[in-house]
Amino acid sequence: MSGGDRIEVAARYLAAQGEVEIRRIRAILERAQHLLDAGDLSAAQITALRRPAPYAWEKPQLFPIEREVNVYQAVAEDHATGQGHDLYYHASFARSVEECRRHFATAVGPHLANAAIIGCGHDADIRHADLFMSLALREFLECGADPDRRPTVLRYDAHLHFNAS
Repeated sequence: MSGGDRIEVAARYLAAQGEVEIRRIRAILERAQHLLDAGDLSAAQITALRRPAPYAWEKPQLFPIEREVNVYQAVAEDHATGQGHDLYYHASFARSVEECRRHFATAVGPHLANAAIIGCGHDADIRHADLFMSLALREFLECGADPDRRPTVLRYDAHLHFNAS
């Protein structure tokens, strides 16, 4: 569809919405033109307007030093016809589900991290987690329950891709 065709489709759609909607859109366009003409928008403001608002879990949290660290596991799925199916697994030490999502988002992005199923504990019952859990990894995660045995930092990410077409 060419640019002219898109304009025609949009115009017909707007006309079908009625006079009140046309006046509302006209007012928005006039205000936008005024902002451009006056130079009231900085480059930073334009960039901020284009970026979606962050998910609530993306905001940093402050934790007391004594806040308990637990093993968290996360699994996210992504699939598209013809592209295949992707499973992502993540395990890390974190102080909350939100902190685990922030860790996971560095590997899979915020949208998949937001959709992830997350469980607390080395034995959390999460769909597909067994695909990624070797016996050695399971034993390693179990040490997270014992503060004297666990490492200071843990992060494990795995990705499985398959296409059945």
